[in-house]
Amino acid sequence: MTTSGRAGKVISIPALAIAVICAIPLSIANDGLVVIWIGIAVVVLSAIGLFASLRECKVESCLWVWILLVILALGYLTKSFYFLFFESAGFYRPEFSWVDEAIVGSSMKAISMAFLFFSVASYGCLRALGLPRTVPVPKVEEGQAVDESLRRRCLGVLVLSLVLYVVGVFGVVVLRLPVMGQEAVHLPLRLDFIINRTIREVLPAVALTIVWLTDRWKSKLTWAAAVALFVGIHLCNAALSTSRGGAIIPLLALLILWIVSGRISRRRCWMVAGCLVVALALMPIITLLRASALVEGERVAGYVAAGRTDAVLESYGEWQVWANLLLTRITGAEGIWWLIREGQLPDLNIGLDVFWGGLAEVYTRDVVGIRLAGDYRAPGILGAFVMLVGWDLSSFAFGAYVFLVGVAWSQVRRLRNAPVASTLFALALITFTIEGTFRCQDILVTAGCMLVSRWFSTWLSAKPSFGRMVGSSMLMPKE
Repeated sequence: MTTSGRAGKVISIPALAIAVICAIPLSIANDGLVVIWIGIAVVVLSAIGLFASLRECKVESCLWVWILLVILALGYLTKSFYFLFFESAGFYRPEFSWVDEAIVGSSMKAISMAFLFFSVASYGCLRALGLPRTVPVPKVEEGQAVDESLRRRCLGVLVLSLVLYVVGVFGVVVLRLPVMGQEAVHLPLRLDFIINRTIREVLPAVALTIVWLTDRWKSKLTWAAAVALFVGIHLCNAALSTSRGGAIIPLLALLILWIVSGRISRRRCWMVAGCLVVALALMPIITLLRASALVEGERVAGYVAAGRTDAVLESYGEWQVWANLLLTRITGAEGIWWLIREGQLPDLNIGLDVFWGGLAEVYTRDVVGIRLAGDYRAPGILGAFVMLVGWDLSSFAFGAYVFLVGVAWSQVRRLRNAPVASTLFALALITFTIEGTFRCQDILVTAGCMLVSRWFSTWLSAKPSFGRMVGSSMLMPKE
């Protein structure tokens, strides 16, 4: 064990042990102010123990911990502390004007306990599983000139992906599949599911695979074309779904890909920062699309003609709007607040429909009380566990979830297309944890995208027969 590893262990274990001891009075305290301060102490001690253990880990090996940590920090802790210390609920969002210190204090018990179990589970998982190594690109050495036939195959796949995407978008627009403010449209044989998932997940995964493969080749044009297609698909999807977070997804994906593949550089960080500015500049326009879709159910052609462009752009000139936007982008504490306000948990009939379609409809209708067609709210991961197993077991369930995420990450890192598979897994983890809707279809689609990426990376690198490609092992051979 290295010196930093021993030092991290010396700090981590006592800090986590003291946090566990502090959690005992936290679990039995009822006074709101006492709960708040003990909860803060538990969070601080847990964070000290977690950060000390992360010092000895490579970023690509423990990236899943950082992702969950950011979601907990921004989605739960920041919102709770904001309500406690700034006392301006209307500034955050008018619909939460009923949130007061008593509700936030009650939620701090669940949030602090969940953070403690997150820290303990992360520390135990990192210690138990070790740190898998990054898998290099097969068949292609660093800086090696790419074969011309290989480059043509990559360009052919990009062109085919673009054609399929245009056809898919045409079908989405004609059939009015993703319209907010209207009931979902279901086609025979669930063709709507196939079309939506293809243009939103499968085709971007193919483009991301080519971005990864061509990153070490001298064919910069092919790499640029792949990046442009990947970013363009996500921006078009953000416009279709009127998702304000959709413009950020491609930047996160590229950043994660470069981190896990060891290709991050200062120049690329500046590139991501510049694209982030552009994505933020698109926020007012996407907000306009979203408001128009919710109120009138219009399509793209009618958004700008709705006459609200000037009002939306003027509202985004105020810094309070941007601060409010940053606070609301990551769902978290509000799920706990709504459940506390409701007083009793919704009656869930756990079955195939709930896990396939998720908890969003039950939470939106029975907890939040929204009945607008096509408008759904997410409970967040902690709120989802409270709905599924109750208040007493939610922290234990979240700790088990964190440990399973670490195990899954270690297995994904063993795949031959590990950088792309890790990126797809990280994006799914972000969405799944922020929303907490527990839609099993998201997990299956992500696994399918990893398999598609594996096939394309093998075919583009070595071009084996289809039978060999399907039958080949997806795990790295043991050394």
